[in-house]
Parts: sequence; structure tokens; C-alpha cells
Amino acid sequence: AMAEALEAGGIVGVTPDGPRGPRERAKIGIVRLAALTGAPILPGSYSASWGPRLKTWDRFLLAAPFSRLAFAARPAIHVERNADAAALERARAHLEAELIEAGRIADAAVGRPPLGVE
Repeated sequence: AMAEALEAGGIVGVTPDGPRGPRERAKIGIVRLAALTGAPILPGSYSASWGPRLKTWDRFLLAAPFSRLAFAARPAIHVERNADAAALERARAHLEAELIEAGRIADAAVGRPPLGVE
């Protein structure tokens, strides 16, 4: 369904560290989807000046009302349609690094200490 939406020119949002984590470790699925469809990956993250972190595996930040919010986007990542396994892994590692950097930038913009990578 996601591939069809992307090939039709739609936009799809995913959590690249998967449903079970570990936190901030990008999985290969989004990279494979980009290679299959030719759609770019647009890494981004948000932060809030105040709000609780949930006691879940990803320590999700729930922005509190009246918090200052920041969203940081990084440059698009393009994956070749005929990418081999090594190229897919390089793209996955690049995505992971960009997501971590986006989180760092968003945290800094609202004065929140970074959570850190597991």
C-alpha cells in the first residue's frame, strides 16, 4: 500500500526505527521502499521545550500544552532503484545519522538536553 501511494505521487510518513526499536536505529525497510519506488527519504525529528517522555521503548516525547516546538529536517536521501545490499546498508546508516542529527538540532532549538542513542 505504501509503495502504491508513493508511486502515485503520494506522501508517506514512517517511524524508521520500527515498532520495537531499538530507539534511533533505522531499519532497512524504509530504504528498500525508497529503492523500490524512487521516492526520496526526508529525515526529520521534532522536540518540545517541555513534556514527559513516555516509559516506552522509544521514550516518546509528548509535547505539553504551550511548549515551544521545533522540527528539524535534513537533506533528502536518494536511493538508486538498482541498489545492491551494500548500497542499501550505506543508505540506512546515512539515514540513521541524519535522524540523530535532526533530533540533536531540534532538541538544541528548544533548550532540551539530548536523550542519547541506545
